Amino acid sequence: MNDGNLWYEFSVGAIARNPIYTGTFISQRYTTPSYKNKKHYERPRDEWVVIENHHPAIVSQETFDLVQKLRSMKHRPPKEGERGPLSGLLFCSDCGSALISASGTSKCKYYVCSKYRKASKYFRTECSRHSIQHPIVERIVLLKIQEVLALAQTDKAKFAEKVHKSTNKDNERSIKAKTAEVLKTDRRIAELDKIIKRVYEDRIAEKITEDRFIKMLGDYEAEQAGLTEKSEMFRTEIEGLKIKAANLASFMKLIEGQSEITELIADIARRYVDRVVIHEAVYREGSKNIKESQTIQIFLNCIGEFEQD
Repeated sequence: MNDGNLWYEFSVGAIARNPIYTGTFISQRYTTPSYKNKKHYERPRDEWVVIENHHPAIVSQETFDLVQKLRSMKHRPPKEGERGPLSGLLFCSDCGSALISASGTSKCKYYVCSKYRKASKYFRTECSRHSIQHPIVERIVLLKIQEVLALAQTDKAKFAEKVHKSTNKDNERSIKAKTAEVLKTDRRIAELDKIIKRVYEDRIAEKITEDRFIKMLGDYEAEQAGLTEKSEMFRTEIEGLKIKAANLASFMKLIEGQSEITELIADIARRYVDRVVIHEAVYREGSKNIKESQTIQIFLNCIGEFEQD
């Protein structure tokens, strides 16, 4: 809906979040309680009829995904002042909470773990500061983006090789961890088979009552069913990781026509950065203020944690 040449915000928002412009057709998304009640309710997502590539797209999937990311990060500025360009992209390595902007006594802007920040100063035991100054982390992220774009634009073959190597490294680490979980889960399932067998034998020998038998059997079978589902989920994830490839084509589309980046602004950060994980700093012995080192992991859109040799 528009008034002359002016578009209402909700109309633009409805267009921006509609996947039909990417060539995807969605049906059976809404329903009504009955033919008498015409009020529309959204169905569960797994009940929708989704047909991809149904019609020619006028917006690329990469652009659509970027818009959804930008829309999801719209928040009010904090009391301390303007948000930094990385607001909404920084996360604590220990508790997973977002890092928020704050001001120090010297008026220097820094990011700090939101879980730590919101807790009472007398009960800050669940997490730690994970603080880092705005200029420092912004400079590091800017250098990473510049480094990756320079390689991707000057030597695509070398870049593709490095992306493949980096992605395989991450996949192998995840596969190893999930395989260990599968083995642990399967061992417990096998143990439960033996336990259930003994419970049946005890009931036949009348060592336990019928009520006790039913309760024990129900508990063990419920645990086994949950573990079986968990094991299958891990196996599915492992198979997915084995066939996963870095979306190099999507990243190359992302950087198409990109000129030299000299400043990190919010739009650039969200275009290229998926998330930045901030670890707690290592401080000099005997000091709470002098940092010796701090690990920062930068995950880029489409290609993940890309590392140069």
